[in-house]
Amino acid sequence: SDNYSLSATYNHSIWRPYFSEFNPFLLPGDDGVFYRGNLDLQANPSDRFGLKLGIKKKYFLSANYFVSNHDYWTSYFVEGDKTIRMPTNFDGRIERISGNFSTNQNFLNNKLSVNLNVGVEYSDSSDFNAKNGLKNDSYITNISGSTNLSYTNLFGKNINLNAWVGVYSQNNGNFVSNGHNVFHNLSATKIFPALEMEATVRLNNFIVKPNFDNTTYTPIGQFRNNFASDWYGVSFSLVKRFGNQKVKENTKTNVEKDSGGAK
Repeated sequence: SDNYSLSATYNHSIWRPYFSEFNPFLLPGDDGVFYRGNLDLQANPSDRFGLKLGIKKKYFLSANYFVSNHDYWTSYFVEGDKTIRMPTNFDGRIERISGNFSTNQNFLNNKLSVNLNVGVEYSDSSDFNAKNGLKNDSYITNISGSTNLSYTNLFGKNINLNAWVGVYSQNNGNFVSNGHNVFHNLSATKIFPALEMEATVRLNNFIVKPNFDNTTYTPIGQFRNNFASDWYGVSFSLVKRFGNQKVKENTKTNVEKDSGGAK
């Protein structure tokens, strides 16, 4: 109807290994741990079921169920005096139930657009852990959230602003994150209608650099990886349009370009 919509989805997918994950040659890593691919990797089949409810085209609630009986993840082995990291087949059932809420709102005569997305996922890996001898928590909760704000034609000067912030925890298979990660960016676009040009300055992760901290559980023990990423910086772009095209003036210019800031 005009105010309500309900959709149901089913997806069966098969995730296949990358070429590099088959590479059988031993490669040294910068942390003293070697890496080797695995020619015996098997594809990972999974099934997803979902329900999504839309209310007045502004509020959206969704529930999803995921199940897989086989997957491959990174594991560790010791050969002589070398510790080797290698993708490995893991059997065992993993079930995930997730819920998500999102909304799109416009304010100030549609000049300010706000998108908010919040999700929680509950994972049952008890069968997976038992079959692979992993001393890991069998029940894990993932929490994620993101927001995107865009403002069009600031001070009537053809300046568009866009900001995006996302908070994520990543717990999958045999590894668990030891904290949440924050990603963010801010961009400003100046439009020159007469010249049919746009100039954009974009700041990426300029307040807090991402930090990846996780623990991998294997049959021979636990391995923790913790490193700060240099994934931050500033970029400048200049766009010139030719022909009879006109520079678009709408409330979602930057949102459409950046896909909400997620990369």
